Amino acid sequence: MNLALVLCPRTGGRYFLLASILTILASAHFGAMADVAWPEQVMFAMEGVRVSRPIDLPDNALRVMRKNTTVLSCLEQGKSPDDIPGTWFVASEIHLRTSNQFNLVVMPRQTSESPSANRCLFHAHSIPFWILIKRGTGYTIVLEANVQVLRVLRTTSHEYRNIETTSSNLNEDTKWLYQFDGHKYALKKKTSTPWR
Repeated sequence: MNLALVLCPRTGGRYFLLASILTILASAHFGAMADVAWPEQVMFAMEGVRVSRPIDLPDNALRVMRKNTTVLSCLEQGKSPDDIPGTWFVASEIHLRTSNQFNLVVMPRQTSESPSANRCLFHAHSIPFWILIKRGTGYTIVLEANVQVLRVLRTTSHEYRNIETTSSNLNEDTKWLYQFDGHKYALKKKTSTPWR
């Protein structure tokens, strides 16, 4: 940009310079994050929190879910893993690191069938949540947690955002903090708070 042109009084001088500086600063600060255009959902729950931008699982993510032990436990006798439909799940795209790459938070989807074929994924006080990250042309499950609430934090480990999960029962409230170890999410801390 030609500074002389920016400062020229006939072009709006100071206002144009200020707008240019703010644009450059905003681009430098936020350029790496593709989610600046809209805030991403960071809290997910088995009830009371709607997935604000639900997406269907991409085919390469569905292939990974069809190999998951928890998911396979719901498969009816005589059925093949290929019979597990994408409608069993709902996903939300999220940036877990400062790049343009979308990763996925996946949870079971309530289906309209009665009884639903994926009903074994819904427990009285918890559901499974999965974090899938993109590796090459496919996805890898890097966290599975059977809890009530999953929250993606701002803090990071090995460039990936930390994950906090929560479950409550009649006696206590328990939180688990997971940090990325370079390959997957590993439990860093567990905290239980008794109800008073």
